[in-house]
Amino acid sequence: MFKFYIFLLRPHHWIKNFIIFAPPIFVPTYVSVDRWLDTIYIFLGFCICTSAIYVFNDLLDVDRDKLDSRTSSRPMAKGIISKRNGMIISIILLVLSIVFTTIFVPKTLVFILFYTIINIFYSIKLKFIVGLDVTVITLGFISRIMAGGIAASIEQSYWTLTILGFASLSLALGKRLGQLQVRGGELSAKWDRNILLILSILSIAITVFCYIIFSFDTDVISRHGNNYIWTTIPSIVFIFARYFQLCLAGRYSGDPTLVLLKDPIIQIFVIIWMAIISYIFVI
Repeated sequence: MFKFYIFLLRPHHWIKNFIIFAPPIFVPTYVSVDRWLDTIYIFLGFCICTSAIYVFNDLLDVDRDKLDSRTSSRPMAKGIISKRNGMIISIILLVLSIVFTTIFVPKTLVFILFYTIINIFYSIKLKFIVGLDVTVITLGFISRIMAGGIAASIEQSYWTLTILGFASLSLALGKRLGQLQVRGGELSAKWDRNILLILSILSIAITVFCYIIFSFDTDVISRHGNNYIWTTIPSIVFIFARYFQLCLAGRYSGDPTLVLLKDPIIQIFVIIWMAIISYIFVI
């Protein structure tokens, strides 16, 4: 029974919260131990919060999940965990997340609350509206990295927010494209395939374009004391090209978490990118 409660919390999706550590890792300033602890605290706060939202979403989608082969195995859809218990778990986790953040890193509480509010509305209504569904996902990633920056007392650059924003939008659009390939017209939001395809390509192109400009920006080079940031460009191109290919093929239903955890080619290029960027920004 315990494993079903773990499944309900979706811990594998906590991998998305690791983006919180980007500011203290990739900004060339000294980050104290206290600031690192604050970053860890907000990471844990977001992990608890995201699990609360997943449980809440499953609670609302029980009837729809029962009819979908992709989601019919979820604990509440199978009746293993009751809707009442699901509601209790969601509330407890949400309160725990807010209390935990308030106690340990109160200056980031606004981001937990913002993430919670937009995702509650997402679960209730916004995921059924074309455009707003992917916008909420994008805002969720932006709120994470901004919380990480506040926790580490690091101001986020416009490059960080721009690249992250379009990268997040690319992942969200890719996920919808992958779901559309597998499930036809059964998406929550009734996307047109051609529009979705165009927006996915455009979003990835803007992400890569902004990253290229970032890599050659003289201020960035001066700030990091290294003019070899451009060497990470091929890895970024291959990562997004591979992700787009998998979405078109309907692999992993376009879920970026599963793509990262299961696709060896993506994993190789992510490791290459992290190794180079760590050498440039950290070492």
